[in-house]
Amino acid sequence: MWGVLTSPRALESWWSPEDLRTTVRRFEVREGGRVEIRLRYLPALLTSDSAEAFRAAGVPITLELRGTVRELVPERLLDLDLRLELDRAAAGVVLRTRFEIAAEPGGTLLRVVEAGSSTPHWRAFGERNLRGQLERVDRVLERRRDAKRTAKR
Repeated sequence: MWGVLTSPRALESWWSPEDLRTTVRRFEVREGGRVEIRLRYLPALLTSDSAEAFRAAGVPITLELRGTVRELVPERLLDLDLRLELDRAAAGVVLRTRFEIAAEPGGTLLRVVEAGSSTPHWRAFGERNLRGQLERVDRVLERRRDAKRTAKR
C-alpha cells in the first residue's frame, strides 16, 4: 500500500481522473519534502475547438499542484499540503490530503481525508475526485495482487 501512495509512477496511475494525464515532477518522501504534480487533459480530448472552449471559459488545460509533505510516518501516514494552481496570476485552491493506513483483520484500511475550499463547487468536485481516487487505488492494488498470484504459480 505504501508504495502506491509514495512512488511517482504509482501516483501517476491513480491520482487524477482518466481524462487527465498525471505527471509527478517531484515527490520528496520526507517531512517538509516538496511535491510537484502536473495534470493535463489528454490530447485526444483536446481538439482545436475544445481547447478554444477551455480557454474561453477560463479553464486551464494544464493544472499544477505544488506543496509539501506536512507529516510522514512510513507505512502509516502521509499528509500533504498542496496548492492547485488555476492560472498564471497564482489564483488557486489550497488542499490538504491525508492518507492514513491501518492493518485490519483480513486486509488494510486506507482512510483519506481531504480538506480544501468550502465552496459548493469545490466541495462537490473534491468529493467526486476523492471517490474516483479510491476506486483507482483499489484497481492498482488489485492488479498488484493479481501479478503476485500469477508469479506464485
